[in-house]
Amino acid sequence: MTTILDEVAGARERPGSCRVQITREENGSVVLNFPPAGVSPPIWFFSAVMLGNLLITLYTGTVLLILHRSVLFMTQISPGGLPLSLNHYDLWLWLALLLAVGLGFWTLAIILRPVTSRERLEIGPLWVTIEHRAWGRTTVRQLARQDVRGFLLRRVPPGLDSGILTVQGRGEEIVFGEYLRETDREWLVSVGNALLK
Repeated sequence: MTTILDEVAGARERPGSCRVQITREENGSVVLNFPPAGVSPPIWFFSAVMLGNLLITLYTGTVLLILHRSVLFMTQISPGGLPLSLNHYDLWLWLALLLAVGLGFWTLAIILRPVTSRERLEIGPLWVTIEHRAWGRTTVRQLARQDVRGFLLRRVPPGLDSGILTVQGRGEEIVFGEYLRETDREWLVSVGNALLK
């Protein structure tokens, strides 16, 4: 039977409005689920503007290169369509268009990554497992529990307000909790270390 834990013995007090869910599974494992972080309304607005620009660029470029006709803002730049002197460079123009639009969509995906990012940390009897999902892609990293030295909030350079949350193993570390608030990260270090004991 799965039990939801509000607090963990030996850990700091849970910060207010912390959305991390902790459950204890039947096999003795403790699972921490980190929900998506979300983004602010201005980022949503500018992401929508960027998406609109990318779609317009793709549309005007496709019409220009296939039909050799200008539409929308391209009528101001090239009223007569694609100049005849550029017809021999169709392949290069297609590559430039696809590269520019692809780079734009890739940037947009990075901006909106916190909306789709979910993490799951499982501290089991034998393994410490971190599963990260974003945009339908899942990556799983594991450390043998006997090799785990602890959880650490590393600040590089020292004195930096925001830290990097890691699980320290023998010769390796796993970074997680990228989109958590700083107070949640500090709390999770104490939770992780208390659960390891």
